Amino acid sequence: QLESERGERELAAAAEAAGIRIAPLSSFAGMASPSGAPTGTGPQASTASETSPARFVLRSDSTSIEESPAVANALANAWA
Repeated sequence: QLESERGERELAAAAEAAGIRIAPLSSFAGMASPSGAPTGTGPQASTASETSPARFVLRSDSTSIEESPAVANALANAWA
């Protein structure tokens, strides 16, 4: 979660330009929940990401513990 004047998509693009692939959490809106019911639909879903802090999913399965500080620094620089 990140407090920023920049939107999720802009922040994700900046991260990707730095070589870090992240997904805005809002991009998962409308996907089925474990029960099979759609989530993130309806009038509040479209405005929630516009008024909420930016939230992201970061895959870390290909990042070692030793690489984590460098990834965090690259992300901080991309979002500076």
